[in-house]
Amino acid sequence: MDYQLIFSKRHNYKSVEVGIPLEVSVRYADIFVQSKAFIDTGASVCLFSREIGEDLGFDIESGIRINL
Repeated sequence: MDYQLIFSKRHNYKSVEVGIPLEVSVRYADIFVQSKAFIDTGASVCLFSREIGEDLGFDIESGIRINL
């Protein structure tokens, strides 16, 4: 069975880049941080730099450590 997907926005990107780059706003409570993100549709986690976590007020060292 065929399906048609309809989107309200289109995002053009260079197919030579790894992942799909987007400008994003990361929010925690009332704090917003702007960043560039690469979409990996097969990923099981989201990975951001330590600085973004710190800018959002997270205590990075008290988090659960995982190896990626």
